[in-house]
Amino acid sequence: MNTVCNEDCLHCTYEDCILDEVTHAAFQNLDDTKKLLSPLTMHQSYNRLFHFAHKEELNAKHQEWWAKNKDEYNAKRRKRYAEHKELRMRVAAWSATYWAAHKEKIKARNAAYYEQHSTSNQPMIFALTPANE
Repeated sequence: MNTVCNEDCLHCTYEDCILDEVTHAAFQNLDDTKKLLSPLTMHQSYNRLFHFAHKEELNAKHQEWWAKNKDEYNAKRRKRYAEHKELRMRVAAWSATYWAAHKEKIKARNAAYYEQHSTSNQPMIFALTPANE
């Protein structure tokens, strides 16, 4: 097996990097790879920079919009809340009956989860400092 790095990080054949010394070319390649794999596109980057540069102006615009449309927005929210009230009540009733029917099973599962993820089982490691003595 060839253990010499070809410094092509984007098309690397190894699972873990075997490059011992990072040359300038490899560093540039890594930087280019990071830019290619970055989740931000040029458009997203521009938007982020624009919003950062015009933060106060955009906040003022939003406050103006909110002052104008607050009542309409809240009315829509109240209407949607009222329309789904029956559904929320059915879900709450189902949840209560499920809990009553499976109470012991749920408690056992929660206790097992707590036991597995509890930090009290793990040893405490700390250094003695003058404040702890």
